Amino acid sequence: MRALSLIFTFFVFSSLYGQEFNYQINQEARFAYDIAQGKRENVFIATSKGLFEYNGSEFKCYNKDNALEKDFVHTLTPGVDNTLWFTYYHGGFGRIRNNIFYSFPL
Repeated sequence: MRALSLIFTFFVFSSLYGQEFNYQINQEARFAYDIAQGKRENVFIATSKGLFEYNGSEFKCYNKDNALEKDFVHTLTPGVDNTLWFTYYHGGFGRIRNNIFYSFPL
């Protein structure tokens, strides 16, 4: 049910903000590999060029240049206490808690 809710949210979100979403993501990455909703109603998008966060009005891109160990974020899993867990495509994982990034290389 949660997955269906996320898919529905994504389609509503992309139809309402489709042009802005397509422009921002396509400037950085061609594909979204996973989508998750955070505790504060923000949306996270995993791409080959980093992790995008949409807060309802603007996008932020987190990548190797500013927050992540690697650029290619593959899967997202919301956790407890405002934590978002993620995996890198080429190994390793990380988490975001209260806007602080932690990486756990393998």
